[in-house]
Amino acid sequence: MNSQETKQMLKTMSLNMVKSEPLLTKVDQAIGDGDHGLGIERGFQNVYDMIDQGFEANNVGDVLTKVGTKLLTTMGGASGAIFGTLFRNGGKAVAGEPELTTPVVAEFWQLARRYS
Repeated sequence: MNSQETKQMLKTMSLNMVKSEPLLTKVDQAIGDGDHGLGIERGFQNVYDMIDQGFEANNVGDVLTKVGTKLLTTMGGASGAIFGTLFRNGGKAVAGEPELTTPVVAEFWQLARRYS
């Protein structure tokens, strides 16, 4: 997938994360303070909006890094730190890559996990 296709995939993923808010909130109310779903919804709605507004990215690493930054700055809580750091570190690990291929995804997960 090139940068544009990667953005479309992340836009679709973000929409589905936003739609998961009621379930995530319900589950978190049973074991915690009930705000997990709201944080996920807020962060991924911001990612969806950023992509929908057509942000510029030079390569797939840049796309992933910018998504991570958006999550870090809008999601809040532990989830924002976890998801944001995952995408930022993974994006930096694949900086300059023109396409999201199987080896690039493997590198993303390996290095994102190592530094998260």
